[in-house]
Amino acid sequence: MAGGPVILPAAPWERSDVTEEKLQSLVEAGLLRPITDPDEPEWIVPGNESEPRPRDGYVVSFVVFHERGFGSPVDNFMRALPHYYGVELHNFSPNSIAQAAIFVAVCEGYLGIAPHWELWLHLFRATFTTKPGGTRGARKAQRAGGCTLHVRQDRQSLYIPAQLSTSNRRWYDGWFYLRNDGGGLPPYTGRVVESQPEKWGYGVIKVDQPRLEPLLRALGKLRDHGLSAAVVVAAFHRRRVLPLMARRRRLFEMTPGDSIVGVKMSAFALTDDETLRRVREAVDGKPKIDDLMPFPMRPSRGYVSLGIRDVRGSPPPVPEDARRRSVNRARAEEEKKKKDAEVAKRTKKILAREKLDARRRRQRLDGLPLEPSPSSSVSDSSSDGGGREVGTACLEHLPDIREMVPGAPARSLTPLGGGGVPGPVAARPGAEADTPEARVSEERAVSPMGSTVEVERVTVGATPLSPRRVEEVPGSDGGQLALVGTEAALLPPPPPLQRRQAVSKRLHPLFAVSVFSGGVRSTSCLPLGCMLTLGVSFLPARLLLVEDPPLAPRKALKTSSLYRTSSEPTLSFG
Repeated sequence: MAGGPVILPAAPWERSDVTEEKLQSLVEAGLLRPITDPDEPEWIVPGNESEPRPRDGYVVSFVVFHERGFGSPVDNFMRALPHYYGVELHNFSPNSIAQAAIFVAVCEGYLGIAPHWELWLHLFRATFTTKPGGTRGARKAQRAGGCTLHVRQDRQSLYIPAQLSTSNRRWYDGWFYLRNDGGGLPPYTGRVVESQPEKWGYGVIKVDQPRLEPLLRALGKLRDHGLSAAVVVAAFHRRRVLPLMARRRRLFEMTPGDSIVGVKMSAFALTDDETLRRVREAVDGKPKIDDLMPFPMRPSRGYVSLGIRDVRGSPPPVPEDARRRSVNRARAEEEKKKKDAEVAKRTKKILAREKLDARRRRQRLDGLPLEPSPSSSVSDSSSDGGGREVGTACLEHLPDIREMVPGAPARSLTPLGGGGVPGPVAARPGAEADTPEARVSEERAVSPMGSTVEVERVTVGATPLSPRRVEEVPGSDGGQLALVGTEAALLPPPPPLQRRQAVSKRLHPLFAVSVFSGGVRSTSCLPLGCMLTLGVSFLPARLLLVEDPPLAPRKALKTSSLYRTSSEPTLSFG
């Protein structure tokens, strides 16, 4: 603390003056739970030790804390206080416990809401307190106390009058061991507060303060009706409730006739004299009994209706929230790392693909073989088709049709059904052989429906060869076919065309289809994809397929006489 007094080490602990009779009197007064488990008692009287040495699962508490509204097991608001301010139970002063209990009772009993953490931070702060050090300019830290919670000086007008007692002499001598049920309080380590952290002065940020306006207006209304800290202390003592203790019902949920188990500390009503005594010990001044009953708490008849609606809750930050946030933060960071890794992997593939495309473009320009794709995960459909014909992506569901002639290798035979399933074999025009002699070859196949279909492939200006018949092999149950007729000679495979010349022919192959049925001939112009989709094998007629000659424009084909062989209407496949 720059420029402040010198903080001397804290004095040693004083021996406890608590006796079993004193703690039993707290039990009878409804301020402390009775012992129900001799092996793990709710409280333990200190022995002759000069400083606290609690066993595991116990903390150091004080008699005055229970007289101010503290109880165990603690509620979430009391759990949040040491967790937020970074102290232990013995580091709070008696007035800190009283302020917290009064605030919880105001929220529950008069505002009708759960304890509002943002409202607490807006109205209260913590201050580091010391003892005189014995020399000028020196202060001494405290073994017990050191953290005092009080209303902010500039916001006292926003809260009810809360002038608490200034006489708590030798309160630190009344320490004893309290069972820390559920681990709600930090374990005892003997910590001493030696400075004031900056966090103790934090409040609600300015942008969130408008949310507190309804509650602040309600507090002003309660203050105008005479509500004060003395009235609140008297009210929760009359209810026989310890506000900082975990309860089954909040104050605004308590109705006559309900069970007191887990709610009240006693079933007996408190006398006015005892109520007045407890109030005078907690607050400053000497209030009278008539001043302690301006109006009752909720939900008793006669409470002040404040008309609070749509108030956003603000639960206290218990330690589990910090652990939950830590786990969620770690999980979010792990998921972010995974996403970043996936993005980096995709980016790497995209860059590799772009480099591969650039190399392939140079190889095509130089007439060199194209570099294969290094991985199947990188699609090759965007560059050269990956061996796929341009413009045939929509025909991938159709069977592959290969040129078939006597003596062709077995790997060139592909059934119509795909895979290795036996079936009729057809020819794909203009794929492997691209010469006039090869394009005039004719094939005849047996239709699955039993009729014979003669398929002819002729080219304008070419001399057709004798037709060959492909019929089913007798005794074969898989629909195997065999060539009939020997007039067609086996032609050697022509040299492959250059890539650039072949691309223009594979864009849109068109065929003229002539159907002979009952002596009538009808002609239609269909693309290869439509023919394959419809299938030529189911038509009980004779089809004539006419392919474009090399480098012939499509417009010239449309005017050819082959497309207008008769005056009959054109057959429509659709």
